Amino acid sequence: ISAVPHRVQTPEPTHSLLSLIHASTSFYPRFYTLQFLSQLLLHRAPRVQAYLISSPPPGVDGILSVLDPPPPASAIPGAQSTLSSGAGEMLRNEALLLLPALLAGNADLQKIVAFSGAFEKLLGIVEREGGIEGGIIVQDVLVAMGALLRFNVSNQASHPIYFSAVAARADAPALCRTTFANSPSSPCYHPCSTFPAHHHPLILRRPTTLPCSIGPNRSS
Repeated sequence: ISAVPHRVQTPEPTHSLLSLIHASTSFYPRFYTLQFLSQLLLHRAPRVQAYLISSPPPGVDGILSVLDPPPPASAIPGAQSTLSSGAGEMLRNEALLLLPALLAGNADLQKIVAFSGAFEKLLGIVEREGGIEGGIIVQDVLVAMGALLRFNVSNQASHPIYFSAVAARADAPALCRTTFANSPSSPCYHPCSTFPAHHHPLILRRPTTLPCSIGPNRSS
C-alpha cells in the first residue's frame, strides 16, 4: 500500500492492470490484480476512476469479462486454460466486490459500465445462483446493481424499460424465486409467473406487498 502514490502518478499502470485482467488465462495474476485495484480505489478513488474512464480497450470491459462464466476448455480449440469453475467463481466474486468501489460517486463510470452490458451479466449471475434467494453472491450482485443506479438519473431513466423486459422474459420465474409471504405453503402464495411487471421483484421500484386476498390458495 505504501507504493500506491507512485502507482497512480500516471495512467499507464492502471491501464496495464485492466489489460492483465482481460488477457491473462491464469488465476493468480487476475485475482491479485482485482484485489490491487480495490486497494487503489480505496486510497485514490477519483484519480483511479479517471484513469479507468480514459483507458484504451479493453477498459472496464476487462473487469466485466470476469463476470461471465468461464467457457469449457472444449470451446477454445488449442487453448490450455488453467481456470477451473471454482477459480472462475472466485474471480467473479472478487469482481463483484470491486464494482461498488469502482462506481462510487462517479456518474460517468456508472453509465459506461451500465451500457457495457453490466446489467445483463449481473442478472445472469442471479439466474445461475438460483434466483433472488441465491445467498451472499446474489446479495453482492444486488449491491453492485444498486451502485450502478445510485444517484444516477441517466441510468435510472434509461433502464426501466430494460427491467420491464426482464420481467416479461419466459424464464423470469427462475430469476425471482422469492417471497412476499410467497412460499407454496403460505396462504398468500402468489406464483412469480403471474406477477404483473410492476410487481416484479427485479423492478427497482417501491416494494409492493401482495394482499392475501389475491393469492390463488387463499381460504374461501
